This record gives sequence, structure tokens and C-alpha cells, in this order.
Amino acid sequence: MKFIGQYIQSFIARFRNDVYLEDISSGTIASGGNLGLDSDNKIVKQADTGITDLHGAGVDGSNNQLLTDDGDGTVTSESNLTFDGDVLTVTGDLTVNGDAVTFQSANADDPQVIIKNTTNDNQAARLQLHKDRGAAMADNDRIAEIDFIGEDASQNAQGYGKIICQALESDHGVETGKIRFQVAEYNGALTDGLQLLGQDADGEIDVTLGAGAASTTTIAGTLTMGSTAAMTNAGLVAVANQSNITGLGTISSGTWQGTAIASAYLDSDTAHLSGTQVFTGIKSFECALGSKLVVDGAGSGQPGNGAAIHVDAIDWTDSITGAGGTTTMYNHVSIETPRLLADNASVTTTNAATLYIKGAPLAHTNQTITNSYSLWVNAGAVRFDSHVDIEGDVDINGTLEADAITVNGTALTSVCSPVAGHSSIATVGTIGTGVWQGTAIAHAYIGTDAIETDNIADAQVTVAKLHADAIQTSGESFADNDTSLMTSAAIDDKINTKYSTSYITFSVKTSSTHGTNYILLHGSGISGGLVSIDSGTDSATDFGTRNHEDAGGSTETCDVATTNLEQQIPIPETCKLMGFYATTTTTTNTGAAYDTGVAIWHMPEANVNWGASTAGTATLIHKSDSSMHAENTAHSGANRKKVQKVERMGGTAKTLAAGDIIVPSVFGETADQQITATITLVIATPIKTI
Repeated sequence: MKFIGQYIQSFIARFRNDVYLEDISSGTIASGGNLGLDSDNKIVKQADTGITDLHGAGVDGSNNQLLTDDGDGTVTSESNLTFDGDVLTVTGDLTVNGDAVTFQSANADDPQVIIKNTTNDNQAARLQLHKDRGAAMADNDRIAEIDFIGEDASQNAQGYGKIICQALESDHGVETGKIRFQVAEYNGALTDGLQLLGQDADGEIDVTLGAGAASTTTIAGTLTMGSTAAMTNAGLVAVANQSNITGLGTISSGTWQGTAIASAYLDSDTAHLSGTQVFTGIKSFECALGSKLVVDGAGSGQPGNGAAIHVDAIDWTDSITGAGGTTTMYNHVSIETPRLLADNASVTTTNAATLYIKGAPLAHTNQTITNSYSLWVNAGAVRFDSHVDIEGDVDINGTLEADAITVNGTALTSVCSPVAGHSSIATVGTIGTGVWQGTAIAHAYIGTDAIETDNIADAQVTVAKLHADAIQTSGESFADNDTSLMTSAAIDDKINTKYSTSYITFSVKTSSTHGTNYILLHGSGISGGLVSIDSGTDSATDFGTRNHEDAGGSTETCDVATTNLEQQIPIPETCKLMGFYATTTTTTNTGAAYDTGVAIWHMPEANVNWGASTAGTATLIHKSDSSMHAENTAHSGANRKKVQKVERMGGTAKTLAAGDIIVPSVFGETADQQITATITLVIATPIKTI
């Protein structure tokens, strides 16, 4: 049935099939109502009292589950996403794709971010901060940062702390990290206070504490190094005995109870019981009654001036006496007058002296004293203001000046008057100086070790009696002078250290053009002069150097076939190869500069495989080439092909033993050159007596 322009009022219309509405005009849904179907499928309008039942929309979840759109208009009740009005619970993973997540609360000690692990195992919850550049990580890239921000007194935002993690080294397989803990210093700038740095070796992490010399690090408990407590929380070192402490600061208190400190480790201002020491300044030594200052004990060293007590010469300045004034006296060493008292009455002391010298030095083990004195005044007048008692003899070497001197009651003049021409002096002491001009001394009164002209033939002069410096024996260093005698053995040693010089001269030529290897003799040896054996050792790598085994240079070796040894130079007896002098040139005319050289090889007899076909090894001992000489460097081009000087005489002489082999060779700077050379070997041979 179709109605056009139909208007139905107060009638019921029922449609038993689908109803389609076409050409519906746009409009606004009336507030407070919704159009829908009731349980009888009747179209009804329902007031907006809140939709509390979404079962009809396909929602069938549990309490507090949140709804999500599946993207096609379907509403799903999420079992892993719930909200009970206070707590939002996400059972699965949560991804927030945004720039910031803010947790805000007005409560004290809130908000809280809690990461909890409830699994019954030994693992823990984790907070991971990832850095994904989408490209290769670079060294020192920051991976994560944690900022601690508050406000200052003016309510300005201020950072008070920061934790930074960096990739110190990002190369694969050698990755190392760096964590920095920063706090705000005096001016609010964030500064590193703790750094943890990974290193190049496994098990090594470096730690840096503080931010400058004024920083202080406080450890509340015990500081432990490895497994050993090093310092207590009281600041006391708690380590065991140490054997390698090389320095200490100032120790202001404490008691030393270790090994006695050696004198060498006491400062110069500390008095030592042993060792030589200099004291400066005024020193007073006070001894209690009944005690005394004693210089005791044995000593050793060079006997000298004042072995036990020495008062050194000094400059003393009188700073008291006025200009033009006179001072009473100056005593360099003064001994004050002592007073002798006694506790008991009527005590008598027979002899008392302010200075008592018990006796002169006595000769002891391995010692002879020529003159022994109890008192020796080397220079200067001696003054005695009181009388002098002399109980022994008096020896006077100088002039005796006295108006009236008696000896045992006899006038001194009567005793000494005949001395000038006295013929009855029976004994004298040791005459240390002077010239004897009297009668010739008879042989009987001359010592047995003296030399007389008439007694030289009496076997009085022997080698044993000559001075050690007057004769040279075998094995001693030769002294070239006119005051020494030489034994026959010494003369023989001297002769055997002299050498004569001999020369071996021969000419050689390479058979054809060749490369840069060393070329050895072949064919008729040095007689034929043909050089055609390739050593297999290249000279180009060390061209322009002078290698030889005794000078520490890089040595070369080559193999010489046993069948070729007869073409070389054998050594019949011990000698020295001093070097060589040669002239060389090349016969190939290429128009280019070309240097030639000579090399001498040495094969010890021990390296020679006599009667075998295997090679023996030779070592390069002397080598030179024409480029080493100034006269060659002054020329260029084809001129360098002319005759050149090649010599090696300034190196270390090579000692050769009997049976050794000398192997000459030539070489060139480049390939394809034919070389000719005249070589003179300089040999030093010991001079022998036959």
C-alpha cells in the first residue's frame, strides 16, 4: 500500500517487514529524549534518564570494566582495564604515546608511583628508561635523565638534583657506560658529585667523588678496601701492618712502639747517639751532682786533629767593646775554677787539677807511634802565670830564653854551654829534618835495606825489594815511561799485543747483468775474479747502510754451498779483519745514476759442513757502497757510472780464528748492471817471536 502525502492521526500503523526512511532531513535531537524500540518492537521515545544497560549493544562484562571501541563501532567491556572510582587498574601492558605523563596530588607525601612484583621468585620489579635513536648510537650519547625540580624562595622553578646515564663507548663488544649524579651547588648550577665510569677491562669501574678540592666526603661507617677494613667511622686507620708506606704527613700525637728509628732517619736537628753530626747554636749540658760528662767508647776512621774532641777554628766578633776600647782577655776554650768540697770533716786530697791528662797516646794493635805527647801546642806562645813543676825530662827543639833557669839545682848555662862543639853526646832522639854534613856514615851504621854503591853487587838489591811502582810484571797494563823496569814476561806480553798489517788485493767482475742480490765468487775464486753466484739475499732493503755484526747493526746472513768454499778466502791463523778499500764501477751504459758496493761475509769453521753438499751460513761483517762518499754525491747522471771509491775502514775490527772463511761479494743499487771491482782486504796479524 502506498500513500502519498499521507497524514495519519490517532491510528496505529504496523509494518511487518523492514522499514526504510529516505530523504531524511538533518536536525537536532530534542533534549531529554531518545528514539528506540521497546520490548514489543514498538518505536518509542524515552526520556534521557541515563543508559545503564548496554547488554543490547553487545556489552556483557564484569563490575568496573571500562568500555573500548574496537574500531568498527563495536563496544567491548575490557576485563584487563577497570576503574572503581578510585583506582585505575591495567592488567596488561600499558603504552602511552605522548610527550608527558603527570601525577598530581594535593595530599602530603603524594602522589606515589609504585612498581610492585608479586611473583614468588628471587627476581625484582624493574624500571627501564630506553633510548632508541632509530640510528647508530654515538659515544657520549645520553640514554636517560632523571630531574629533581622544586622552587626557590621566589617560587621560580629550580633544579636541585639530576641523574644522567650516558653511553661512554658505543662500539659493539666494548660498550662502556657512565652515570653522573648531580646536585645544585652554590649558584644553583647542577654539578657532578658522583661519577661511575666503565673502563676498558672487565671488572673495572672507576668512581669519582666530589667536585673540587674544597669538597668533603663523609663515610658514616667503616671504610673497607677489598675485604679489609681500612678506616673506622672515628677516622682511625684500621689496617694491619704495612710494608710499603712511603710517606706520611705530620703526626701530631701518639706513641711510637715499633722498631727503633735508625739514626739515618732522624733529622739533622736531632741529637744522635752515633754518627757524625754538627750542632749549631748555644748548647748547655747540665749534669746533676754525682754525675759527669763522659766521652767513652772505641772509634775508627782516619786519625786526625781532635779525634775525640775537636774545637774548630771560627771567626769570633767582639760586638761589645766600644771603638778604641780594650777588653781584658779572649779565651777560645775556658775551664772555670772548680771548688772541691767534702761532706765529712778534715778530708785531704793529695793532688787536685783543673785539667788532668792521664798520659800520652799508647800504640796498640798494628800501630806504631813515632812521637807521643800528652799535650801538644802546635803554634803560639804558652803562658803560665804561676810556677811550673816538671818531674820528667824536658825536650826543647827551639831556643830556650830564660834569665835564670836551673835544672836539679845546676845553672842551665853550665849544662848547655858545651853543646855547640860537644863530642860526647851519646844518644839523640829522632832527627826529623836537617842535612847531615859530618863525617861519612860507616857501612855498619847504615840500615840493611839501604843501597850503597859498594854493596849493589852483594845481592842486596832484589825484585822483592824494589818499590811496587818501579817494576812491571806479566799481565799488567803497560806504562810508557823511563822510570819503570819490565820483567821478561812483561816484555813478551807487550810484544804479543802488537800487530803487523798485511793486504789481500784482487779484482772481480760479475759474469753478466744481475739483480740487487749479493753476488759471490765462483769459478777460479779470487784468482779468476769471476763473481757469478747469487746469494739469494737482497741488498736493496738496506742499501745505503753499513751493517756489520760487531757494531750492533741489523746483520744479514746468506748460505754458501760447500762445493763453493774452495773459491773463497781461508784464514790460516788468528788475526783481525780491519776492513777493506775498493774501487768499483759498472760496465753497463744506461745513462742513469748507479751505485755499486762491496760486502764481506764471515763463516766460522763451526758452520762449515766439510765434505757435504749442504750449505754453510755466513754472516755479513763489513759492507759499504759508493753512495756513502761525498765525492760520489757531487756527481749525477751518467757520471756516477765512473770509477767510485768504496771503503769500510772505520768499523769494528773483526777477530778471525784459524779455519774461518772470508766470503767477498759485490752488489748494485738496481738490476741489470754488470759490476767490476778491485778490492783490498786489510788484515792485522799479531807479531810473533820465532
